[in-house]
Amino acid sequence: MKKILVYGMSDHLADAYQIVAERYGIAMYVIGDRILTETVSDAFRVDQDMDGTHEKLDGVFMLFHDIEIPEIVELLMAFKAAGLAYEGVKVMETKDNAHFMLYAVLEQARLQADLVAKAVQLREMMEEAQNRDLSALTREEKADFRAALEEAAGMTSGMRIDMQAMESCYEKLKSYIARTRKMYN
Repeated sequence: MKKILVYGMSDHLADAYQIVAERYGIAMYVIGDRILTETVSDAFRVDQDMDGTHEKLDGVFMLFHDIEIPEIVELLMAFKAAGLAYEGVKVMETKDNAHFMLYAVLEQARLQADLVAKAVQLREMMEEAQNRDLSALTREEKADFRAALEEAAGMTSGMRIDMQAMESCYEKLKSYIARTRKMYN
């Protein structure tokens, strides 16, 4: 049976998502903190909304069971068309994560989503850093600026993934961009 479990969403908002999911033959249930100690596969035994206490994890999560990626994409587009664009963390049950504790799977998915979001921000900052007039910077600052760009390129290509390093590099580039002007061709 196709099913979605939702964590971290208000009951009122979850009801609106449930209406859209039902049109696709997908059951959707709200889960809370009490189920986080279950395995992913055991959590999908839920067949009704549960206690909606969401204090153990930050964020909103949708967990998908027995739903293929193209169906998820179609459903997400239907949510958006209904004015319910979903920006939370999305997790699919797999044979690899089915026996892990739900809390651990959701926490890891949130950390990965945060890293991806920071990498996107860093890539946007790198694009902003292109074609800058560096004449206002000292020789050392120019070298530091270029080193930060190289470091950012390595991080956004997946060579080095570290949230603190990404944040530091982002702030450094942001600072230098604020002190330089864009060159126009």
